[in-house]
Amino acid sequence: MNILTILQFFIMTWGLGFNLRFLVKESENYYERNAMRIAFGLAGFLVLSLLLNLIHIPLDWRIFMLLAIAGPIYGIVTGKLKLALPSIKLTKANLAFFVVLLLFSFTLFMYASGAYKYPYLEDSDPVSHALGIKWLATEKSIHGQEALSMISYIDPYPPGFDIFMSVLYQTSHDMFFTLKFFNSLIISLGIIFFYFMAKRFTGDYRKALFSTMVLTAIPCYLSHFIWAHGLVVTLFFPLIYSLEMSLENKRWWIAIVVVFAAILFVQPSQPIKLAVMAGIYILIRMISTRKIQKELWYGVIVGGIISLIWWGTKAAGMVGSLISTREEKGQIAAEASGGLFSSLQKAFPPDGGTASRVYNFNDFFYAKMQNMINNPVGVGVVLYLLLFVSLIIIYWKAYKILKGMRNPNMLLYGVHAIAGIPLILLGIRYLSLIITPVFTSLYYDLAALGLLSISLLAITIAAPARMKKMTWTTITLSWLTFTFLGINSITFSLPVGLIAFRFWMLYAIPFSLILGEAGLFLWDIRKKWGILVLLLPLILIGIFLTSGVQKHAVNTAIWGHAGAFTPYFQTDEIVTYNWLRTLPYDTKVFDITGNGEFVSARDKDMCFYCDYSKRFKEELFTMDAQEIHIILKEEGYEYLIFGANINHRMQHVINDSDEIQVLFKDITESGLFVPVHQGNAAIIFRIS
Repeated sequence: MNILTILQFFIMTWGLGFNLRFLVKESENYYERNAMRIAFGLAGFLVLSLLLNLIHIPLDWRIFMLLAIAGPIYGIVTGKLKLALPSIKLTKANLAFFVVLLLFSFTLFMYASGAYKYPYLEDSDPVSHALGIKWLATEKSIHGQEALSMISYIDPYPPGFDIFMSVLYQTSHDMFFTLKFFNSLIISLGIIFFYFMAKRFTGDYRKALFSTMVLTAIPCYLSHFIWAHGLVVTLFFPLIYSLEMSLENKRWWIAIVVVFAAILFVQPSQPIKLAVMAGIYILIRMISTRKIQKELWYGVIVGGIISLIWWGTKAAGMVGSLISTREEKGQIAAEASGGLFSSLQKAFPPDGGTASRVYNFNDFFYAKMQNMINNPVGVGVVLYLLLFVSLIIIYWKAYKILKGMRNPNMLLYGVHAIAGIPLILLGIRYLSLIITPVFTSLYYDLAALGLLSISLLAITIAAPARMKKMTWTTITLSWLTFTFLGINSITFSLPVGLIAFRFWMLYAIPFSLILGEAGLFLWDIRKKWGILVLLLPLILIGIFLTSGVQKHAVNTAIWGHAGAFTPYFQTDEIVTYNWLRTLPYDTKVFDITGNGEFVSARDKDMCFYCDYSKRFKEELFTMDAQEIHIILKEEGYEYLIFGANINHRMQHVINDSDEIQVLFKDITESGLFVPVHQGNAAIIFRIS
């Protein structure tokens, strides 16, 4: 069944992406064309699910598969789709793509094997997603406010990730496989999507290949942690790809609409950052081309409007709840009187985020074997040194453009000269690392990135034609500055922020792209000076040893079972829950200690939102075993699980922990519940 679900994934995404060919002109390259169809199919699925839900069509896997194969069948019938294997030509570009396939395979193996190192879902995020996925797979709709109010990641949180996984779960019937494997697959496919995006963006497959190697190795890019961020960040690559393609074919604005709307339907905070990055791209393209680039704006604006199908109703609901009482009205008025900027600070505090903190040079320079599981931090020694090399190369290229101008503005020379000062200080920093490090403050890094970005932008404004080949560099450096600031909102005492620690995964993208300059430089000097022929291989080995090894160690380690629940849940208790996986799919199991998320994660059925579940939460310790038995038997439950976590989950309704022991004794001695599996911290009963 798992193999069939994998086939379902590729048929569904490729088929939906194939339909785009009827609207735009695709790449002539066979590998690029088909790989990006999967990328756009992912985005198309999300927008399609939003539209289907709007008109109350079930979110059933058969409907999505039917719509996915409709386009290819039409293509075969009309002769527009020719089923033929590609002619394998050993061109340098094709060889580069085969290397990317190896990087994808390595990444998928690392993530998937790491995810299966432990027999549970790590932390609370994937467990909460499991609850939503199970509910959606059953209901096939996002309607039903009674249940949705009790699920963390469906409403008002955009449910794109849960919907996609629920459609796969409808055929796999294996929550662990669905979440662990397909989360790893989506993130790993991002390696391929990134390569083709970078190839279009930089205009050089060699830069794209080196950048892809960097993204594969850099620790601060996505781990195999299961949450919506893996999908939303992966969708950024087809967004930039479609922006690039629209410069050649204006009809690609339709693809921009689909991808941008999809991004907004997956996760609430990262799309804000990605929208800023898309805005930076469009603005610099406008400056470079001296055109409004209305097709790019059309795509972003229309995509945003489509997302209002979801966000519009949620915004109305949130406003309605805010003004429901006079007291809240007074609070709103008081906040409004503080001004717009004050409201922004409250909405986007610089210290927001559970893991956000002050960072220093060592956090960037040295990658660690032990790291955060949801968003690792750090880059690595060789990669961070290569960033400095890339900045020097970019600075020199910009200087040559300035020098070649007929009537160079002295102000431009002045700005560029100032931009060189922090680069000199960084050079001293790296030379001093051998003895005593100096200039290690991150303000020097910020000055180098920020001032060089300003200089490139100024030269682009003055001589757009000469800077045409460096437009991608200007955009990327601006992205790098933005994400670096985002990471360090606390470090630099910025007035606003947006969950600083989650900027790390975005920072890795422009970081990897900008290192394409260093990669091409190493490739070129290899040909010019034979004595340096081993330099590039040595650099790659250095990247592996100072970044890749650390990333691999983190992603193949045994992660904790539920960080947000610790110390209330013990590992033994979680393992006891795993016994439920031996029971048939959808067996009704009532978890007297929880909300059903751990039962749903093991493919079993529990109505967590039903009236009797609410009653148990409030009246459990006033009920006896016989009353509990009658209710569960009437509702068709076959098993009851009783775990140590009940002390934490039920502490709001008990006065004394002895009440738990009294209830447990009553259940075990009643003869109505037969123990079938017992762990050190939990016991499972069959309801007789």
